[in-house]
Amino acid sequence: MYQMCIKNYKKLGGSFNFGVSSIFVTRIDFDNERYEAVELIYRELVRAYKQSEIDWKIIHDAGCTRDDTDLPHHVTKPNDLDRLISGTFRSFLAALPCPPTIVTIARSSEDEYCPMEDVDQIQFGVLEELRQRLGEIDIQLAYQEEETL
Repeated sequence: MYQMCIKNYKKLGGSFNFGVSSIFVTRIDFDNERYEAVELIYRELVRAYKQSEIDWKIIHDAGCTRDDTDLPHHVTKPNDLDRLISGTFRSFLAALPCPPTIVTIARSSEDEYCPMEDVDQIQFGVLEELRQRLGEIDIQLAYQEEETL
């Protein structure tokens, strides 16, 4: 099964590199459901954009992040989170050639990418490192604004 997935991925990826229209010219031997899904994407995009405006590689790469498999599961211990933030993240900030003008922190807890119990610790640690490096910072917590709507 895994080998079949890799084979289909390579076929589909190659087609996206040449433009999805090559899929329809050669009628690549995907299962019908997959073929129909790609055909739907193709038709919707060419209805809205000229072929020359569509970057099929970006479309393909975006699709590679959407699947029905679970994410790898690893829960990092709180002391390891602190070590990573005060070590690796601090070193990263120190190595920047100039201070960042904006920093976005993706909490990613609703999709379970980041365990809910770790989100606040990570956010607090990252913000503390930013304060130590940059001094006064303007913090806007967009997720709290969404909760009040």
